[in-house]
Amino acid sequence: MFEGYFLYWGAVWDVLPKMAKGLLITLEIGVMSIALGLGVGVAGALARNSSRRAVATAALVYVEIMRNSPSLVKMYFIYFGLPSLGIYPGPLLSAVAALVLHNGAYMTEIVRGGLAAIPRTQVLAARSLGMGTWTTFQVVILPQAFDNVLPSLSNNWVEIVKDTSLTGALSVREFFHVVEEQISATLRSFEFLTVAAVVYLVLTASLSGALRTAEARIKYRR
Repeated sequence: MFEGYFLYWGAVWDVLPKMAKGLLITLEIGVMSIALGLGVGVAGALARNSSRRAVATAALVYVEIMRNSPSLVKMYFIYFGLPSLGIYPGPLLSAVAALVLHNGAYMTEIVRGGLAAIPRTQVLAARSLGMGTWTTFQVVILPQAFDNVLPSLSNNWVEIVKDTSLTGALSVREFFHVVEEQISATLRSFEFLTVAAVVYLVLTASLSGALRTAEARIKYRR
């Protein structure tokens, strides 16, 4: 009891199935955003390093626009703005697209830094073994670059998991949206927000721990 407020955790217990379903949607959004964002990041890094000036400039413009605008604005633009052009993406697609575009820009610069750190001698050695350009990139350059940038990518991926909570603004029934609904229905803010904080802490800590383990194995392998 806090100044007349009586804690009632039964309110949380009663809606655990709904919260669990929302959590699954949160995980779905997070996994898709990380995977697709990484793909955008690799493609963007290659475009930024392109010898074609128009391609490199377009990639730079993309990075600057995405990094200097909020994720929530992108979600609203895709979900509410594109219908004006006759394009009608659903709330889940709009949310994932916004997160992918936003974080793909950050991953573009992260991956580009990793690629720049690969010594030129690695490329020359691969060429001397008869490897083509794509094989060299796929087998020699990209794995080493990924190892180098994993700590930076880890930070970005944790941010993606936390940013999934923004997708509730589009009425995506992810975990935090369910929490907000239950707070409105029961007025049990403290209980539900406490549970939400613990759940996000567990999610981000688990992801961080798994990635630290991966980093340790990479260092050991070296």
